[in-house]
Amino acid sequence: MLSILIPIYNRDCTKLVTDLHKEGEAAAFEFELICLDDCSSDEFQLVNRQLKTLPNVIYTELEENTGRSRIRNKLAEKAKYDTLLFIDCDMAVSSGQFLQKYIAAVDGPGAIVGGLAYDPVVPDNFEHRLRWTYGHERESISVKQRQKHPYASFMTGTFAIDKESFNSIKFDESIQRYGHEDTLFGKELFSRGIKVIHIDNPLLHRGLEPKADFIAKTEQAVETLAELVKAGKLKDEVKLYRVYQLLKRFYLHNLIAIRFRKRKDAWLGNLHSTKPDLKYFDMYRLGYLCTLMQK
Repeated sequence: MLSILIPIYNRDCTKLVTDLHKEGEAAAFEFELICLDDCSSDEFQLVNRQLKTLPNVIYTELEENTGRSRIRNKLAEKAKYDTLLFIDCDMAVSSGQFLQKYIAAVDGPGAIVGGLAYDPVVPDNFEHRLRWTYGHERESISVKQRQKHPYASFMTGTFAIDKESFNSIKFDESIQRYGHEDTLFGKELFSRGIKVIHIDNPLLHRGLEPKADFIAKTEQAVETLAELVKAGKLKDEVKLYRVYQLLKRFYLHNLIAIRFRKRKDAWLGNLHSTKPDLKYFDMYRLGYLCTLMQK
């Protein structure tokens, strides 16, 4: 028995939901598919409302935007089964056995992470090159690699968890900006001794934002990290902050902040190019964090 939970925001989810529904209908287990729309624009709500006609599918629209953490908690509250499968709305199913693999991997309490994959072909649209490059090099990680650091490799794009374990943690609704709700959730899984299993069952990530949007979301994620660090909620769990700490130990963090202000435009120039280099992406994030930690 499986509750499939999809938070929706400004995305046509009809293909994703119908593919999941088709497999669920063909499988020999009970399931429900709950979709919560987080106050998307009218054009997307109009398209996604057709999901209401599918049996075992619940589609609901929220009257105001609640954010990435709160909507996931709301989905869990609505679920009637003990196994929760969270799936982001910008994913695509690449296997007819996707749900079956998650069901087969369930072995008592704990979280199961299936992983993410990206189209191996470089996108023709230059606007999507940076997001694809980052996803292809940093997020599309093999099971073997993820298992080396199971908690640090936890991702919210697609994961299953028993309801009791989820309710003992929940997503931190105090996070107002984009980013690190998955990092914080992974930290709580570790601190509570809840096991995390990684399996080879990826979904294809289709949400390739234009470069300017991705850079803006990246800045928000760094701002969220700085806030969580100052609040004492995150520390050594994040590699970017560990590098900052190392720089601070040798009194180099202020120099990096100065370099960020001088080189920011040049680094952004590379990231906006047709061949973005992730070393400049990393330098940009680190420099921005150094400036934020000065405040």
